[in-house]
Amino acid sequence: MSKEKQLVIASAYFASDDVIYAVRHDNATSGERIDRVPVADSVPDEEKMDADLKSAALGISSLLGEREKIRAIVLICPGPFRTIDKKSHLYGEIGWNAEVRCWREKNAITMFRKHLLRELGDEAKDVEIYIHNQAGATAVGEYLHAYGDLIKRSNSRGVLYKQLGNHLYVVADYTIDAALIVEGEPFHGLSTMNVGHHAVIPVDEDDETLERLKNSTHPERPCLNSLASLDAIKKRWPGMHSEKFSACTDTSKVSRIAFYIAQMLANVVLSVSPAKIIIGGRIKDNPLIISMIRQQIDYLLRDHENPEIYPGYPQINDLNNFIVEQDDRDSGVKGGLHVLARTLVKAHDESNIASFDAYKKGLYPL
Repeated sequence: MSKEKQLVIASAYFASDDVIYAVRHDNATSGERIDRVPVADSVPDEEKMDADLKSAALGISSLLGEREKIRAIVLICPGPFRTIDKKSHLYGEIGWNAEVRCWREKNAITMFRKHLLRELGDEAKDVEIYIHNQAGATAVGEYLHAYGDLIKRSNSRGVLYKQLGNHLYVVADYTIDAALIVEGEPFHGLSTMNVGHHAVIPVDEDDETLERLKNSTHPERPCLNSLASLDAIKKRWPGMHSEKFSACTDTSKVSRIAFYIAQMLANVVLSVSPAKIIIGGRIKDNPLIISMIRQQIDYLLRDHENPEIYPGYPQINDLNNFIVEQDDRDSGVKGGLHVLARTLVKAHDESNIASFDAYKKGLYPL
């Protein structure tokens, strides 16, 4: 008599340079199996999304044991999304102005299921598939990386969440995105945050440069993506790809990018007063950028008439601990697994892989 297969959950994170995928047993909060493959750059632009999704389906299936079966998968996708309403017929569709690897105007869930069916056959028909934004999943992963053990040991999580404060996570890469965790919960309104389209003030930019960098979505005003993303860096300084910017020691160039990112961060600080800002993405690989962002934040938020006073923002007194780099390179794919487990838990369905009882006991904090 054959044993019933053990259920697992899976996530796939679609970065600009890698497709990262992971699986985890249904009743666990750790023990992920993680792997990655480089993205396929040799295919035409219009085929890159399909190639990335195919790599994820192949990768996830390769991590499955002989006696394992996938219960659900979350795709950590470039945005923006048409909707985050899981009941909408548009759920899974990437918006028309998505910029990362030409992911746009197609339904990621529909395309991915096609590849999963090829890999797993009929078993793939009943697999639940969700989407989540990259900054949000990584924010959850980083938050649990830092505080997961503390949260599990706490007898009063509500009090602990208030003590930990709000946390802002920023992905500074081909585009710039962010996510906010407020008192232990990922925050969003009707849609996810989109800080890349924050208006920022150009400084010492000539008209020719601004014309070259303007964003097609709103050409009438400069935004953070148009002035400080990796895409903007390549347009601003032709030949300055991500690896070159990572090694760049030209302080005039790095400080310009830092200043625009700091403008956005200062506005968010004034709005939600986070206890900590975590910066990930390939822009942060430059060894000067984080310290320069700290300097610019100090400049933008300091009371220059009364420099000893930081009204309402004491965290600015310790910028080295206030603005930090992402600590775990796999936070996105790990956070995706946690987001997926919570999504299934919240359905209150006893057939879900993560029981609601486990959620109440704190096995799935946050």
